[in-house]
Amino acid sequence: MKTWSTSIHRNLNSSPSAFNHYDIAEVLGLPLSGLDQTKLPVLINLGQSILLVKLSDKQTCLDCRQDFAKLRLFCQENSFYILTIYVHDKDFLDVPLRTQVFLQVYGYLEDPATGSGNAALGFIFSPASSGMALLQR
Repeated sequence: MKTWSTSIHRNLNSSPSAFNHYDIAEVLGLPLSGLDQTKLPVLINLGQSILLVKLSDKQTCLDCRQDFAKLRLFCQENSFYILTIYVHDKDFLDVPLRTQVFLQVYGYLEDPATGSGNAALGFIFSPASSGMALLQR
């Protein structure tokens, strides 16, 4: 019998070395300056591992042109299934984030209406996020 847990698991010490900004920028086809260097990528497990990466600006999110095969291999080699990029969207106050969710491991280029990929962002708003709350403008 499988039991379900509502707790969120993450690496509390640090992000694994494979999750550095340079490697992520490369697989997403973004300049290194497009990733928020003040926030480490966060690996969340909600039944499947999801890597959250904060970007520096909305235009970077819009310009993301990842290489499908390269990102899929990166996900497989680092044992996570979904990569979610996010950034403040200051143009729409009632929608504080702009996101893109990539599920290359499952064969999708991008999931425009994902629940699980965006659900992991709940961690960002939680007290356990160590000051990563996004709504503090």
